[in-house]
Parts: sequence; structure tokens; C-alpha cells
Amino acid sequence: MSPQFLFLIFSSLALSFACGPGSTSNLRQEALLGDTGEEEITAERPTVIAGSHLACSDRSSQGLFKKVYCRISEDIDLSNIDLENLTIRVNDRQIPITINSEGEFEIVVAQEEQIDSDAIIVMEEEEDESGKRSRSKSDNDSENDAAQEEEEQEEEAAAEGNDNPDNNSEDASSENDAMEAANAPAAEDAAELPSAPLSADFPTQSKELKDLDINVISFDKDNKVLESIDDFDGEYKTNTFDFNDKDIDKDYKDILPDLSKLITFRIETHNTSLSKGVVFKINDGLFGDTYLPDPTQLYSTAASGHPEVTTLESLMFIVSPQAAVDQSLHESSEDCVEDNVTGLQGETRDGALTIKIYDENDELYWEMSVYSDNGDCKDYRDKNK
Repeated sequence: MSPQFLFLIFSSLALSFACGPGSTSNLRQEALLGDTGEEEITAERPTVIAGSHLACSDRSSQGLFKKVYCRISEDIDLSNIDLENLTIRVNDRQIPITINSEGEFEIVVAQEEQIDSDAIIVMEEEEDESGKRSRSKSDNDSENDAAQEEEEQEEEAAAEGNDNPDNNSEDASSENDAMEAANAPAAEDAAELPSAPLSADFPTQSKELKDLDINVISFDKDNKVLESIDDFDGEYKTNTFDFNDKDIDKDYKDILPDLSKLITFRIETHNTSLSKGVVFKINDGLFGDTYLPDPTQLYSTAASGHPEVTTLESLMFIVSPQAAVDQSLHESSEDCVEDNVTGLQGETRDGALTIKIYDENDELYWEMSVYSDNGDCKDYRDKNK
């Protein structure tokens, strides 16, 4: 074998070891993402997307805030990315976002803020081939530290408990009682709302719904009726009116407001004390009767990039399955609610439970009233002629 041939073989082996099996794809991935300084989990599933692959423009602007529309460039493969589990880094702040299948999202920020090439989209969590969760290096470090601290606290508590056997028996008894209470079957006839703050145990569905006769009417800013639903519970077999329900939106096109048109908005509730059997659910909060949501809180359907604005993820109202029995949903009639007849105590909409949405200019944008169509407001009408 000639010396020249041996030299070629050794040169090829050296080059192979120096570059490594994935060097070409790694170099391509680094060029795609930019030099972000973040740890990558795999070459195929990046943990960061550099802002240079993000195009943003102001969509609407009013007052203190503006809504910005952004789109990720098409050279980023979104097929393996959890589009609902992302954050965008803007001015050293991590903002949760949800991206649609086209790589688009909206975010609300202060007027003076800009989203530019410095913004980085970070994948919060990903699953590897074994199905285990993995995160970026900084998240793992924080999580490990927290887990270690919690483990040390548990060990200390266990050591203290072993020194006092009486405490152990009392703790075990309390724990068993709590477990029995948590596993106890819910009463089918539950009707009363818990005292504030409201409990999440309030029934939201019922297999044997009594005829609640829930009626819903929506109005525009000029008090014009947009849509009405008679006997909502009878038609949809539920006591929950979900503002994100696609079936309701499809069947009754104008019953729900298009909140995506607004930069920010706030929510007011009226006449709640006359409908004690109704709970509002705004994101994870439950409200009703005299425990009401903050009417000054600003919401947006877009991701919130400002501490004064909360992203509205869910909005619904829930009527007690026993409302027909204990009359905890206010009774009225369609004409009295539509005509905004004044109730006996001066209530609007004849006392019907009412939700109002105000836009970024604090002007009425949309209104909805909920009531049971079992009553007659003739007396109210005569009284207020």
C-alpha cells in the first residue's frame, strides 16, 4: 500500500472525527436561529427562535396601549412546536403567547414599546422521543433548585414529627379527614352559592337538568337587539354559557361580541344580587352575587405585554341546576328586558342579570342580559309609566 494512499485514509478519518456526525445540521440550525446563547435540546426541535425571523407591525393603537401583529417567517418549521406553550422575550420580560398554525400572534404592549429583532421566542417545554418533558438549561436549573429545596423542607418536617409521636397521629387523622371530604360524592341537589370567595365546587353541569328556561339577549352599543336565545338550557342541554363555544357562535352568529377587534376592554356585571344562582367565570376566577369582578380591570384577547392588562382566556356564566326551584335566576319577560324597563328597586333591564363590555375608550361596546322567562313585568311597567 502506497504512502500516498495511507495519507488519504488517515486524513479522511481525522476530518470525520473533527466534524462529528451532526455537524452539518448543527451549523445550519445555528445559522437559522442566530447566536442566542440558549441551550438547544435537539437540532430538529429548537428551544429558541431569534427575533430576526419575526415580522411585527402595529395593528391598532389607542390611549396607553397598542395591539401588535406578528408573524414568524416561513423558513421556521412549526410542525414540531407546541404553539400554545410559548413565551416571547421583550425588554427582559417573558410574555406567554399562543401562535396559530400560520405562525401568527398578537400582543398588547405600551404605546412606546417596539417588538423588533431583539425579541426571542422561547419554547417553554418540549417532549423528547421517550415522551419526557425537557426545558432550556436555565429553566431546568431553577426547577432542580426548587425541587431540592422542597425535598429538604420535607425531610426537616419529617424529622421534627418523629420527635413528637402525638403530632404524627393528629396530622395523620387530619389528613385522612381531608381525603375523605375531598372524595365524598357531591350532593346532586347542591343549590346554594358558597360565601365569597366563591368555590370551584359549584355545579357547572347536570345530567338531569330541570327546566331552567334560561333566556339570553345581546345588545349593541346603541341598545339595538343583536340576537336572542330562548330556552338556552333546553336547546344545548347545559347550564353553562361559554363565550368561546363555537356551536353557539355558529348557531347564533350575533349573540357573542367580537372582542378581538378591541385593543383592551373591561367587564361590568349588574343586578347580580337578584340572580344569586349564577356564577361568572373569568379565566380562573369565580364571581357572583356580591363577590364581583373588578370593573376597572383591563383585558385583551391578545397576549398581554403589560402588567395592567390581563389576557382573557375564558369567559362564561353558569346557572345553578336548582335555579328553577329556588328562583335564584331573576324572572322577567323578553319585552321588558328589551325595552329596558326599570325594576322595582331601580334596576336596569327589569333586574335581569346583565354583562357589559366597555372598549379602550371606555364606551359601551356590547351588552348581554340573562333571565328566566317565567315572570311578568306588567306591574313594573304600570308602576313606571
